[in-house]
Amino acid sequence: MIVNNNGIYNGVDEESWSELGVDPARVAPPTALLPNTRYERIIEAFGGKGFFAETPDKLRAALKSAFDETRKVKKPVLINVMISPYADRKPQEFFWLTRSKM
Repeated sequence: MIVNNNGIYNGVDEESWSELGVDPARVAPPTALLPNTRYERIIEAFGGKGFFAETPDKLRAALKSAFDETRKVKKPVLINVMISPYADRKPQEFFWLTRSKM
């Protein structure tokens, strides 16, 4: 399941890319993915089954379809989950990162 799509590394939305007025491939930092990259189509090119989800309801449907698909036919599946690059993030707390080492 791919859920990065411009959200994890402070990506740039489609409108901002178009306002640059230049080819994004020439100016994009390596951590910035282009908006709306359709990864689910790549797996289909290799014989797998791809699903695309932009909402929680579509994600639930894609998960159900993906599990159904793998039960019927033994082939890889991929769910491409689009997230907002500017969505609020929940604080991450990992005890192994924050605990005292003394």
